[in-house]
Amino acid sequence: MLKVNYKIHISAQALVERLFQTSSKRKRYYIRTISQICEGILGARSPLLSDIARIVFPNMDLSSAIRGLSRLLSKAQVPWDDLREEMLAVAAAELREDDFIAFDPGDITKPRARKMEGLHKVHDGSEDTCEYGFEVFSAEVISYRCGRVLHFPIYQAVSTAGCEDYLSQNGEIAFAVHAILSHVNNRGIWLFDRAHDRSILFKKIFFIKTGMRWILRANENRVLELENGRKVKIFDHANELLKGAFKEYQITAPQRSGYLKTCNFAGKLLVDNKPIEVTIVAAQDVRNEGPVLLITPLKVVSDEMAIKIFSHYLTRWGKEEGYRFEKSFLNLEKIRTHKLEATRNLALLVQLVYLWVAITYRSAPTILEAYADQALKHETSIDSVSYRYYRVAQAMRHQLFEQYPQRAKYLMSLSAA
Repeated sequence: MLKVNYKIHISAQALVERLFQTSSKRKRYYIRTISQICEGILGARSPLLSDIARIVFPNMDLSSAIRGLSRLLSKAQVPWDDLREEMLAVAAAELREDDFIAFDPGDITKPRARKMEGLHKVHDGSEDTCEYGFEVFSAEVISYRCGRVLHFPIYQAVSTAGCEDYLSQNGEIAFAVHAILSHVNNRGIWLFDRAHDRSILFKKIFFIKTGMRWILRANENRVLELENGRKVKIFDHANELLKGAFKEYQITAPQRSGYLKTCNFAGKLLVDNKPIEVTIVAAQDVRNEGPVLLITPLKVVSDEMAIKIFSHYLTRWGKEEGYRFEKSFLNLEKIRTHKLEATRNLALLVQLVYLWVAITYRSAPTILEAYADQALKHETSIDSVSYRYYRVAQAMRHQLFEQYPQRAKYLMSLSAA
């Protein structure tokens, strides 16, 4: 194992300076304070203002510090929209031609926080129930580089039907996708789960942008017009074609092998009576009763290409990992602010912390991995972990303990909790 004999300096300020393009007279104050808040969120593993205040302002009256943070988060003079746009631009710059953009709406449930502005009933995907909370529309860049899987959160918007500016769920999804497209153009391959197989989204997204490459998991009742003019349900037609034996396939990204049956067939989807040519890829794992059905505009002419499309889609799970990281490590759902704008801005800063961790890891992966193994002393090496951002964030947090010894008492009490 590589021995690290020097410290790595952990600071959010360089990234925040890069993001703040404002000419405001208070620019330096905003940069310093937002950097401190980001370090507080990472150090406390919490967006609770009381936790952030105890770390960032240990010698200040707690109530006064919380009120100051709350005012900053609600302040219209802070260029929050510019910060969002610059964060999107920074993450988009990390996207290479054949990287992936995984889009997946989520939620923040707040069943006991009825005083928070904008609360509305949302679907809690983890519990399959409806609770009061917020919808979160988010996307992540996923890139395979040098044996590592790199993640970069590229977009986040918090809203609900209880917000005045709420468009509709379909409208918010379309707005998010077009906002990202304005920065990435046709770079990257988009990945969507079957919740996005809606005719209105075909009109608003999939068939609007020429050259956009996407893979969408299809609903089983989706109807396709085959090249011979016959209309079929894609699930039934795929099962007719998948009657052969399972074969062993090796998937390189994500790395795995397994026994699959695959088929692909071309046809036309009818949207507003306009036929659009697509390809259906069906892949059935030996462990599953039925196939996974994917729709894509990409041309598929062999089983090997079908497997490649299927493996691309499996990459979408990385977005689930990223969202779990924000919820479990950074405790996104602990947000507790009264004003809607403060809630949105604090959620944005949680995303900024994730982006900070991601860019820090991308800039010095070998050093951070070695430091994580040396400082954290886990039973298994970081090399055995596919999603490494928990370890990387823990290592950065560990270094924050050492850089700010005056805050160590409270930080260590949180670490032990």
